[in-house]
Amino acid sequence: MFDFYMKDMPEMIYRVDSNDKIVEHAPRDEVHRNGWWHRISCVLPVNEDHYILIGRRHEESTFLPGEWCFIGEHVRAKESYVEAAVRCYQEELGRTIQRGDAIPWMRGLKMTIQGVESDGTHFMERQIQRFYGVAEPRKANKIKFNKDELSEVRFVAPPEILGEYMHPELFIPQSSSYARKLKDTFKSI
Repeated sequence: MFDFYMKDMPEMIYRVDSNDKIVEHAPRDEVHRNGWWHRISCVLPVNEDHYILIGRRHEESTFLPGEWCFIGEHVRAKESYVEAAVRCYQEELGRTIQRGDAIPWMRGLKMTIQGVESDGTHFMERQIQRFYGVAEPRKANKIKFNKDELSEVRFVAPPEILGEYMHPELFIPQSSSYARKLKDTFKSI
């Protein structure tokens, strides 16, 4: 009934401090433009071989075009990390899961990325991420992913993720612990 109204509303997300305490709700574009800390909920679909599903961003994306990434969503205002993970799975991968299907894996990883957008604008992205593992029975070629966001998806062995697919040089120095935590976690899979 109010769909026409909602389309014109900016997406409101949590702006947080570096300790993940909520500062305010703010429009997503404003949070990004100012380089403020915000929350991201990532899902790590894991298949029976213990490979993790990752996606490649479209070349037309303004943020990290063509780069491989974890599948995630901004945590919206009045939404928990796990609620964002459940919504992410539905919106990005076309499968409904329940809260209990999203198993907390890693929490509170801080990531800062600096770079230049496709239009030449410099940016700084500050995220606090939580990761949720989800058992994924489908083969990658059977997953109906959101083609507005991703150009392809594939299952990758955890040791290959950081290196061949995701490049730690994108993370600025204070985020080197992010890449290290991911590598250490993936070794245990």
